Amino acid sequence: MTPRERFHACMNYGPADRVPNHEVGTWAQTKLRWRDEGLPVDDLHWDWFVGDPHWEMDPREYLDVRFDMLPPFAEKVLAREGETEVIQRANGVVSRALVTGAAEGMRASMDEYLRFPVAKAEDFRALKARYRPSTPSRYPAYWREFGARVWAQREHVLVLGRNCSTLGFYWRAREWMGTENLS
Repeated sequence: MTPRERFHACMNYGPADRVPNHEVGTWAQTKLRWRDEGLPVDDLHWDWFVGDPHWEMDPREYLDVRFDMLPPFAEKVLAREGETEVIQRANGVVSRALVTGAAEGMRASMDEYLRFPVAKAEDFRALKARYRPSTPSRYPAYWREFGARVWAQREHVLVLGRNCSTLGFYWRAREWMGTENLS
């Protein structure tokens, strides 16, 4: 059974040889600990999103369509407070983040979310301009040339968008408003 057949069988509640194995990654701190415990980290390519054979992951391909805000908000540090900094992310979320304990550019804990780009209806109307489907940079350069003809021949799963970009309405609405405001 090919990875694509396996994926379709599971998504259609059919029989499959096993469940597809698609991972989303690991914290850099975990990777460093595994190295210290003897895992040959330099022998692995650590590409969790397309599939890593060492972990018996099924391959998949991402078609790099951008569903995020274009243009993004300016990323900037708004304040430094002891071991934390208050930052504005590209998606407009303002959060407090722990500075200490970072490894390979990855923070050691989740941020505390302080403010979201949508607090009232007017904010959402202004935000909509950042999601125009006609924005040329939303689509990869090979978008029209490569086409569905080639992708139809593949044996792996094709994912429309970047990792964590197509996770449904709740994911996106949570980024706009925050879990407490949305729920």
